Parts: sequence; structure tokens; C-alpha cells
Amino acid sequence: MATPRGVPVHFISSSAFAMLQKDTSELSEVLPSSFGPPAAAELLMKNAIGCAASKLMGEIPVERSAHVPGIVYRFPNIVEPDPPEEIPLIALDNLLHADASLPALDLKRWVGELDIMDIRDVVPDSLAKASVHDPGELIAVHNYCSENRYLLSDLVSMCETKLGGRIDALPTKEWMKMAIVLGTPRGVKASFTCTEVFLSLVLRKGRVVMDRLSIRSV
Repeated sequence: MATPRGVPVHFISSSAFAMLQKDTSELSEVLPSSFGPPAAAELLMKNAIGCAASKLMGEIPVERSAHVPGIVYRFPNIVEPDPPEEIPLIALDNLLHADASLPALDLKRWVGELDIMDIRDVVPDSLAKASVHDPGELIAVHNYCSENRYLLSDLVSMCETKLGGRIDALPTKEWMKMAIVLGTPRGVKASFTCTEVFLSLVLRKGRVVMDRLSIRSV
């Protein structure tokens, strides 16, 4: 929408881009055309590589819109050596509490079935199309679909089909007890059960607000 109108584009990317380099040198401020997207589908299944590849796809249109001012920001994922282990827990806590603030979906309003696709069936082709897209075209549409059909009301059966075995649906608190036994940090439990907020004295900033249900940093 911005490109045809000559509106400057600001794209938030990631320093994970460096993982696509063929050497271990420091990530330089170069255009995405200087990189080659990973070709191996199994490599893309790794979260970090998949994130870097998605950012590559996002930067390509910015690079090709040469007649429109564009700025790409590649922010780092780790901001200091040996960061505290609480960092991912704080991020998880913020995500879960943001989700908890959203109203529950009324399943009766959902009509139809779900089509769940394997990322390995989509990402390699998506990267290839992004690399050859004609910058003269304002928009390109590519539909992807599969033969999978799952009812939203029966997601347990969907998971059983994908995993090839029977699974048990457990209440959150019971599931968390098992997860902690298997090594999940105890701070995660508070976030999932919404009984309190995981609070790190190392990372906390601002004043602390305490109420009947939670402790949170403001």
C-alpha cells in the first residue's frame, strides 16, 4: 500500500539475519539480496532460522522498492553477554497475560473446518516466490491449501492424528504439575495459571504494584 504512493517504509527486522550468512563474520549493513535463503526445509524448522528467513522475505520488497525511501531496523535478540535466565520467562509472562486480557471466543460463531499445513510444505516455495517476484507488480497472491479438515471443536483428535497416537487433555494446573516435574521452571506455572505474575528482581523496572491476584512490574 505504501510503495505505489511513495510513502517511506520502515521495516522492523531482526539481527537473526546473521544466521543466514555463509560465514561467521559480524552482520554488516547489507541488503537482503546479499544473502541466500536456506534451501533445506529441515533447517527452516528450527525456530531461529525460520525467524531469520521470514525477515528475509519481509526485507526483499523494501529493497526492491528503490524509488521509495526505505529503512530496515535489525534489532538484536540478546542485548548483553550471559543475560539472566529470567528473560524468556518475563517475555512468556507478558505474552500470557496479554492473551488472558482478550475475551474468549464463542465457538458457535466459528463456521467450517480448519486446514492445518506443515511449514515444510509452504516455506521453501514462499521464499522462492519472494525472490523472483516482479517489483513492477503491485501485489501477488498465492493460495496454499491441503486435504486436512479438522473441526474446531475436536482439536484433540487433530493432535492425535498428527502425532499418531492417543493424547490426554488435562486441566492447566494438572498439566503444569507434570511439566514442572519434567523440568519446566516454576516461574512459568504462575503465568499459565494466572495466579500471580513471575517477577524477576534482576529485570524489574519501575514500581511494583500488588493486588489480590497478582504482582506485576509497571
